[in-house]
Amino acid sequence: MRIRGRINKSERSLGVLERRGFQLRETRSSFIIDLPPKADVKDGYYLPEMVNPVLLINLAEKGGAKNEMGIGIVVVGVTGKPLYPYYIPSVKNPCGEHAYFSAPEALVTVAAFQGDAAVIIMKHSIEKKENVAYIKSQNIWSGRIFAKIDPSIKCFEGAIRAAKEKSECYNCTCVHYMKSF
Repeated sequence: MRIRGRINKSERSLGVLERRGFQLRETRSSFIIDLPPKADVKDGYYLPEMVNPVLLINLAEKGGAKNEMGIGIVVVGVTGKPLYPYYIPSVKNPCGEHAYFSAPEALVTVAAFQGDAAVIIMKHSIEKKENVAYIKSQNIWSGRIFAKIDPSIKCFEGAIRAAKEKSECYNCTCVHYMKSF
């Protein structure tokens, strides 16, 4: 979980950012800037004063089953819909991170546990205060799901199913919930 910034290619302060040690990656229409962590703020990131980037929250789908324990974590939009990953690693990492997702303002993770009906749905959003951006995580719902899904989380039904499948996927190396290309 981290925060990055997106800056237009026309931004005049790009050279200043590079000279100050910010790492920039070029995309088709913009630059992505890795914001440095702010050591004295939990999950906080330093915001450069010379630009006003669009802040992006970045999360990964991860997990799988190992031995007799398993957890599956999938990433969705705030309405529960699947997203396009911006990166799927070519090197497979059993029970590690399998796809990376990014969105402005907020994303949701759905976690399910192997052999149990426990599910945790968390919303992760970006908050700004002066020159610091930080990730605020909030529990949307947690509990056990057996046959029927609570109407308040019906929009996350597909993600819950995918997270449960991922939690039971032995040495998982694949993406279980994403929008098809």
